[in-house]
Amino acid sequence: MLQSLASVHSPFARDAVAYSLQYTLELPNDGVIDHDECIGHMLAFPGAALFGPGIRQFACAYLAHNASIRAALVTSSQVQATDASPLAVTDSTATFRCQVGLMLGVPTMKLCLWLVPTNSSTNATSQYVVGFGGTTYEPPALAYLKLTCRVCLCGFILYLVRAAYYVHFATLDANLKASRGRLLGDVGDATVYALFDIHVGDPTYLVLSHPYVTVCFVLEMVLDITYQGLSSLRCTQMLDLWQFALGCFYGSRSVWFGYWTIRYGTIFVKLFHCEGSYATVDPGLLATAAVFYSGPLFYGMCSVQPIVQTLHQLFSTNGNATAIELFPVWVSIFATLGGLPLLYSYGAKYIRTSHLCHRPTVAPTTFDSRHYSHGSFNDLKMRLLYTVFDRPSLIPSAITLPFEGGSLYRLYDQHPGYQKLPLISHRSADCFVDCYLPGHEFVKKVRLSLLHCLDRQTHDPKWALPLCETCGPGGAVSCGPVSTISSATHSMTKTNTKLSETAKIHMGANGCCWVL
Repeated sequence: MLQSLASVHSPFARDAVAYSLQYTLELPNDGVIDHDECIGHMLAFPGAALFGPGIRQFACAYLAHNASIRAALVTSSQVQATDASPLAVTDSTATFRCQVGLMLGVPTMKLCLWLVPTNSSTNATSQYVVGFGGTTYEPPALAYLKLTCRVCLCGFILYLVRAAYYVHFATLDANLKASRGRLLGDVGDATVYALFDIHVGDPTYLVLSHPYVTVCFVLEMVLDITYQGLSSLRCTQMLDLWQFALGCFYGSRSVWFGYWTIRYGTIFVKLFHCEGSYATVDPGLLATAAVFYSGPLFYGMCSVQPIVQTLHQLFSTNGNATAIELFPVWVSIFATLGGLPLLYSYGAKYIRTSHLCHRPTVAPTTFDSRHYSHGSFNDLKMRLLYTVFDRPSLIPSAITLPFEGGSLYRLYDQHPGYQKLPLISHRSADCFVDCYLPGHEFVKKVRLSLLHCLDRQTHDPKWALPLCETCGPGGAVSCGPVSTISSATHSMTKTNTKLSETAKIHMGANGCCWVL
């Protein structure tokens, strides 16, 4: 069946349950006896990094024969593979060897390598079509179960995005319309704005912050591990760039291993109070990295002999080499992809800290004072989107444009424990509000963050940030349109660069969770 998938338009072919990759290769005329030389020739075979012990034994046994013996082999009667003779012939033209892939002892797939002589093959020239592919043993019931789980998970994520993120924009919009004179609660500021332009952020942080989402995606990846392995054939070749690109994007689903690690690694980081030793990880950057190491990096690894031999050591086999256990490979991939974000987080923080220690002390510049409120202080994806979709004609130069906000990031500088999820960056979830005077004169840009990203440190009296009791309908001070963090005296409700020990959270009107 795998051989019948061959296409004249592409070396890669697939159907609902099978994947195959075929190359036309010139095999050495003389027999290859040396094992290392055999591995070197085997690297030219399709999917060589995925070969189990039995298939490697078959390939080396085939290469050990010279061209004359191979030609005689494919014209002989059908032979079954044994431990003594690992070659097998399906008919008068093709030689093959197959192995069953097991996951914890359960058969999940069948992998085969086959060789077919071309019309130009003679005793003098050994030109063969070499193919490698696999089929799944997935029952229809499991396929429908996965579909149901994916639909339910997507529905839950849509609900979560609305309930945890977009619903807060309705409150913000209502508050801004009701209180244009003192947008930020500035004392003595009677400016009346004619228009507010709200730039919505990316809710990925809110999705990843939910404790069950990443777990569900990792479980879904485990159920789909067979297709993940077979689809990786796309990334072992670059003759068909479209299939290679599809393999990159399909393999990027492994980013959920990294998301799961940084989500639950937070528990231990908070437990041991080592938030200051790790930098936040941009989820968009992590997804981009997943595309890279599931495509170009994996392709490069499959082309380097020492790395391929290391991968081969991960495959365990039974006594007669007719089946391979894939669980060690899966655990290795999970540990690698899950550990990379933690290494990046620790390394980035270490490098940044070392740079600051060796940096000469100078007076803060104008840009430094507004660094956290500036649009450049954002995650990769949102910086690209703002660059593409910003309207330059309405925006004055950065020198004259006032930026305000970003108080949460100043808090993190004072005490990293204020970060609720210190391994996940929430910069992209922030929204920006452009303030216009009559005549569409753009005069101010405000950065707002969600209070849900803040750990108020209620268990630590020294760093606790209580809610202000005097704010609200029953309090002595009216609420502003957005929340602020400042001293409890209300003498200056605008965010300070350094907060005193009496600092409190002043909630916005109507329970607005956006904080300046």
